[in-house]
This record gives sequence, structure tokens and C-alpha cells, in this order.
Amino acid sequence: MEFSETIMGDSENMAKFNKSFGDFFQVNYKSGLSKLEFEDKELADQIMDLSEREMNSLYASESWFDVSAKLNSYVDDAEFSHQLTWKERGFKTFFDFLTKKLPDPLKALPVDEKILFNKEVTNINWNVSEAIAKCADGSEYQADHVIVTVSLGFLKQNYKTLFTPQLPEKKVNAIENTGFGTLGKFFLEFEEPFWPTDIKNWTAYLMLWTKEDKYNITGSEREWLTNIIGFLRVDAQPNVISGLVAGKHLKRFEEISDAQLIDDCMWLLQKSLGRVLPRPINMKRSKWMTNKYFLGSYSFASMDTQAHNVLLAKDLAETMYGDSNKPLLLIAGEATVEFHSGYVHGAVESGLRAAAELLRYYTSH
Repeated sequence: MEFSETIMGDSENMAKFNKSFGDFFQVNYKSGLSKLEFEDKELADQIMDLSEREMNSLYASESWFDVSAKLNSYVDDAEFSHQLTWKERGFKTFFDFLTKKLPDPLKALPVDEKILFNKEVTNINWNVSEAIAKCADGSEYQADHVIVTVSLGFLKQNYKTLFTPQLPEKKVNAIENTGFGTLGKFFLEFEEPFWPTDIKNWTAYLMLWTKEDKYNITGSEREWLTNIIGFLRVDAQPNVISGLVAGKHLKRFEEISDAQLIDDCMWLLQKSLGRVLPRPINMKRSKWMTNKYFLGSYSFASMDTQAHNVLLAKDLAETMYGDSNKPLLLIAGEATVEFHSGYVHGAVESGLRAAAELLRYYTSH
């Protein structure tokens, strides 16, 4: 595993590689194993399979052959935890800090009262001095500026009807050819943990598949299990484990019943651990792919991004101007930042960037 992680972190050579990350990994993995004289080929293949699932979870890709090695060669030096759960408060805590409800509720910004729910925007006309947003319920809203923060998946599905006039060709090229995929996540709650609680720094059961086991499950209703990276400990939730799902079977993961998902997970855990386990008392999962307002989780630099010369973040983030050089239509969201796409802090950066542009405009006018 340490060797595979070294390959994943080899940003210097990735930057010189014109093919996919899958190609990059396989070339270096096979070359490295031969130098190490590693003889357990079956274990080596299992680790490579796990490495692909881990890479797909990082980029929300169906296959690591979809991911551009060159365009993903940068080093993200931000310090963060993939498992941060805000303890008992949930992720909404982050928005409480953004709106200043925390740490002092008396200093909260009046954001909630300005949000309108159940207002599905079907068209944004930005060909006038003021933008007009039309909603599915027939209502319309005039605005001096519009900041669009929908997911790239939603843009891919709806950009032709969402904007009047049509977006410039450069923006359309970015929407159509920037990668966008899904990472699935689920939580299983038990009466008490069956996983190690007395082992310092234990974090997860990672799934390794033998060729025989993978062959036997292929084509069955449980094939989606081969996309599970592992079962992970959850911060501040001692009776809960989470699972990450990445690859080509996300639709199946989202569409099966709750009972079937639990049955499948327990089958895999019991088969892997070799013992009978208690059944969970609760389960929650994400459904980003089948949610029509998201149609996936987050963006990545794909081989199509590379082939169509998309300037990551810049092409999609470029502001559309109205009369008197007024910033009329701004697009923000995680897909419009270069180095932190796919992350919440990247999405926040994009919102701050859009707000800063409006402030500059009013400062100079």
C-alpha cells in the first residue's frame, strides 16, 4: 500500500504524462514491483484494484482511465480531514460559521430570511441591463446580478435551456468536457461496535477482492459491492461506520431499497470478517447521482478536459458582462476553482471570488 501511495503522490512525473492516471499508475506499479521483486501477484493485483477505487473516490470518476494525470498533478497543500463530521452537530455547522451564527448567534447575518425555497429556476435571461430569473411556478425575479452556483452535473443537463441567450462557446466547451461524477457514501449505525475500539489509530476495513470472489459476484445484483472502498470509523460516533462507493455501479447503489443495501453490506462484512455480525439499527446514504438538481457529486479534470483544451476553472468561471461593463452573470461552485475543486472549501472560495468581483464593481462605480 505504501508503494501505491507513493505513485499516487508522484506529481512531478504525472505533470509530464499525457495519458490517464490509470495508465500512469499501471506503468509505474508494474515497473516498481519488478524492481522490488514482489512475488505475490494476486495480492499485488488486489492492491491495484483497491488503488483504482481509492482514486475513483478522490475524483468521483467511474474509471481512473477517465482521469487526466497531467491536469491532476498539482499538490494540494491544504490541511484537512476527509472524515470531519463536526461531531454531534452535522455539516450544517459549517454554514453556521459562514453566516456567523457561530460562535455568537447574536451576530448572525440575516441570511435565512432572504432565502426562498421551492423556487426552481428554469431560465435566466441575461441579455438586458438587468437579469431576469424565471421559475417553474411562473414567478419572475429581476436582479442586478446573478450568481449561479448549481452543480456542473446540473449545468451539463440543463445549460441549453437555462440561459438566454446561449452561453459563449468557450463556456459550453468547459461544461461539456470537464469531468463530473459521483461518490457515494452511507452510514450504518449499530447497537454497539463490532469493529476494533481498543486498537490505537484503527480507521477502516479496506476491501480486497480475490479474482474468484469478484468473478462470482460479477453480473449479480450485488456487483455494486465491488465499488466499495471500505468501511470507516466515524469521528465522534462510536456506534457508526461509514462506507465509500466509487466507480460504475453508483446508480445501483442509490436505487436499491434500504433493506437490500443493508443486506448486501452485511453479507460483505460477514464474508470478509468470517463471523456473524449484528444487524444495523439505522442506515443513511447519499443519492447525488439520481437527484435531478445535482446529478452527481463533484468535478474532475478528465481526459476530455485535456483533449478539448479546457482551461480549468477559468473558462467556466469567466463572468458575463452587461451594459457599462456590469458583471451580470457569474458562475461559481466547486467546478470553477482550479486547485480545490471537489471540496467545500473550494466552493466557498468561488463564492468569495464572485462576491469580491461585485464589491470591486461597486467600489469603482
